[in-house]
Amino acid sequence: MGIEMENKSNIEDLVRDFFEAGDRQDSELFLQSTHAQFRVVASDYPAPGQTSVISRQDFAQLLRDGKLGGEPRKIEFRSIDSIGENAANVRVHLAGPSLDFDNTMSIVREEGKFKVIQDHARVAPRAG
Repeated sequence: MGIEMENKSNIEDLVRDFFEAGDRQDSELFLQSTHAQFRVVASDYPAPGQTSVISRQDFAQLLRDGKLGGEPRKIEFRSIDSIGENAANVRVHLAGPSLDFDNTMSIVREEGKFKVIQDHARVAPRAG
């Protein structure tokens, strides 16, 4: 059995909150939407062929310091695939003013609430 429609809606809301936190550089909203063991894996960042892994606390600090985020992005959901009742993988495309993102996110439910536990992002300059 998979995640029900109501839960898919909750997951979409969570994903929107997660990206809104980045767009607004809102570390509190970011922390509310992420699991304690959260991490970002960024492919081709900070340069092509490189990979960065950023912990939850480091990512929150980068938001607070204004070193990440700050640009509004348009979200396009590509898929939400359940892994039983308490987990899902979500694929999204984000289009921002200067960068495009293709993200695969791992979502888990603990104590009745969904949280983002991993965000694997591929970052690329926006095609002109």
